[in-house]
Amino acid sequence: MDEVKINLSTKLMRGVVERLLAKILEKKLGYHIDIRLNELRIEMLEDSAHIRVGADAVMDKDELKKLIESVK
Repeated sequence: MDEVKINLSTKLMRGVVERLLAKILEKKLGYHIDIRLNELRIEMLEDSAHIRVGADAVMDKDELKKLIESVK
């Protein structure tokens, strides 16, 4: 049985992942979103992955309006 567990508990590692996520979102979606991860835990067991994310995001009102309009 293959089992992989990832738990980003250090502030340094969460900061690295936060910056990567922000860059990916801006590149793929075109929205600047400041992300703060409180918790990121990934467990992979054979064919499934369980992901637990606790995060806060901050963005401009105009960016949020643009995002909402694109979803409609």
